[in-house]
Amino acid sequence: MSGYLEGDNVPVPANVIRANIRAIVGTAEEMVHTLHFVRVNTTTTNQPSLQDIAAKIVEEWTEYLTTINGTPTFEPRVWLRPDVAYQTVDVYALNAAGLATEQAQALFGSTAVGTGSSVANAPEIAVVASLKTGLPGRSKRGRLYLGGFTVGAVAAGGVVSANATPGMSRGLAKFGQDMKMQDTALVDRLNWVVLSRTTTSVQKITEVRIGNLFDVQRRRQNGLSETFFNSPITY
Repeated sequence: MSGYLEGDNVPVPANVIRANIRAIVGTAEEMVHTLHFVRVNTTTTNQPSLQDIAAKIVEEWTEYLTTINGTPTFEPRVWLRPDVAYQTVDVYALNAAGLATEQAQALFGSTAVGTGSSVANAPEIAVVASLKTGLPGRSKRGRLYLGGFTVGAVAAGGVVSANATPGMSRGLAKFGQDMKMQDTALVDRLNWVVLSRTTTSVQKITEVRIGNLFDVQRRRQNGLSETFFNSPITY
């Protein structure tokens, strides 16, 4: 499973970074979250290197997994199977054709794992985080698929537990805010963005929205209505 707009040969603006966050589910299933960032204020000194960015993603994604974000008081990793283990972050600088010109990698530590104790769900059962930019149109929003859950994340009626969505939404918003990698003058140097194929543009992600239906239910076969939890990213 992966995030929005995987693949090469996608025309992109300057200073775009692609990051693949890789995890193993079980013994062989691989889960990949593909994110995009754009370097901003590139005339400021001490710009972060690709290695700096990879290490920062490891730091902030681990914090997302292991930090309690408000009430209810649950870390996002408690909803994940104990055989979910985040492995690496691979970061690429993209040229105008969308091809990688540089690469760096950082490794996750032992805390970036699932700690759920209930029965495992199938790896392909995912929660969808909508990445909003505040602008209309499909090309101005993205999706991030989060998988590897236990049945502890499932509430009555087969929906996502109301205890799970707030921490994931708030945690991902904090991830986006902390990835700005501000310097001492508080000048943003990196923004989490949606990369558009159709408009050859990037837009800052300003809100993370998570609903309470699993991805396998999104065609509404069961006639379920969806409720959402929204968390803003402040710039």
